[in-house]
Amino acid sequence: MKKLIDFYSSELCFTRKGIIATLTKDIIIILHCKDKDYELYIEKGFKWNGNSGCFPCRFHKENERYNVAILTHDVLYHDVGLSKEDADDILRGALRETGYGRIMAGLIHKAVQIFGKKAFGNIE
Repeated sequence: MKKLIDFYSSELCFTRKGIIATLTKDIIIILHCKDKDYELYIEKGFKWNGNSGCFPCRFHKENERYNVAILTHDVLYHDVGLSKEDADDILRGALRETGYGRIMAGLIHKAVQIFGKKAFGNIE
């Protein structure tokens, strides 16, 4: 299990069409985990769907840190060498870092554990 301590990113710039967001600028995300740091470099043009639920904060600029947390989870679901369990644990930690309480972060974590199985490793 990956214990996320904190995460940092360059500025998140994207456009949105419906529920799909597209990066308009490269972004670097650094995950500071208990075991080691991970650096993700995501290129302009990467597409992601934000959260899969209908949370009111989906893609709002004032929630940039939340949006980066969700983007990070989607990137980790691609083949970056971490397991689905590690990606889900990092999401839970990132949500806690964005201000979500333990219960809400835990509920979202449980939902992605259950419903994210088909998405893991699927780059479509």
